Amino acid sequence: MSLDYFRRARNLVVFSTASSRDEAEAMMEKEHNLLAFVQDLETLKDDGIEGLVKHYSIGYGLSMRDQRLLIEYFKSWEILRQCCGKQMSSRHRNDMLPSQFKVSKIGNHPFCGEVDIDEVEGRFMNTTIYRMIEKYSNIQALNRPSLKDEALNRTYCSSYNNLVRTQGLNIWGTPGGRPVRSKLDQALKKEYAIGALGLDIRFHALFEIEWKELLHRTTDEKVAWLEKVIDARGENKTLSDYKITPTIRSDQIRSDDTESTYSQVNITRTKLKRMIKWEHAKGTADIPAASHHLINNNEVNKIMQRSKAGRISWLDQVLAAKNQSLTDHGIPLHVMNEE
Repeated sequence: MSLDYFRRARNLVVFSTASSRDEAEAMMEKEHNLLAFVQDLETLKDDGIEGLVKHYSIGYGLSMRDQRLLIEYFKSWEILRQCCGKQMSSRHRNDMLPSQFKVSKIGNHPFCGEVDIDEVEGRFMNTTIYRMIEKYSNIQALNRPSLKDEALNRTYCSSYNNLVRTQGLNIWGTPGGRPVRSKLDQALKKEYAIGALGLDIRFHALFEIEWKELLHRTTDEKVAWLEKVIDARGENKTLSDYKITPTIRSDQIRSDDTESTYSQVNITRTKLKRMIKWEHAKGTADIPAASHHLINNNEVNKIMQRSKAGRISWLDQVLAAKNQSLTDHGIPLHVMNEE
């Protein structure tokens, strides 16, 4: 905290947040002429609400009465933030969900289950600062567990929590528990988390998009992005590694999204290349010894140099060795004659 900057600011005081003390100190050192205060989670966990209020009170020169009122307000709000509303703790939500919607790997919340949430909501609404904020319509949303919640009414929290218990209300406000992420969205999340690390600078632009924007794109746009990222990584992966067909269509995506088959249309050079790379990368483990030459005597780059009919012929032989066929994967035989 930069107290000098805190005190001399006439019209504007800039705050920021950090996950640790080290990160907060680095931010203050870098932006000491701008930042007045950096609130970090590590300090908040150690010092609690009283410690946080003390920091603010020193910076603003608040009285002991002001400190008491702030502590009274935030102690109740802290409980509502975790135990009530659309952005409550995921652990508490999971505790309340009907058994068929519970996620076993999520642990229990340490105290929300024992809280009389209506009592806390009423106590919060009775605080001096709550009543002060309610006088100004443009900031009344600050008096809610989150900005996405409705106004409190002394039973809002228990009513909302009851919907979670009885209908499996999820964070998006719809019944049925936590939505199952499709295989496509799981693949996007994994690749996006890895980011541009190790990629040629030419491909860094792929990750300039915000995650939420990518998630809300059409299925075809998502697949196109994923294909570009996979190609850029150059690790011999294909969409099949994510159990996604290379020519996936919007009507093929389902919440369970089981293993898809290859599309019967639009077998382009790029998509055919993906299937060949996938079958070649699997090696000889699942084909008879008599057919090992198809893998051992053919470099994948040489296969790619063949005509389209030649490439499909090689693929057909590999699949036949596994007692499969092109048609099993939705590839019509007539494409062998198309160039």
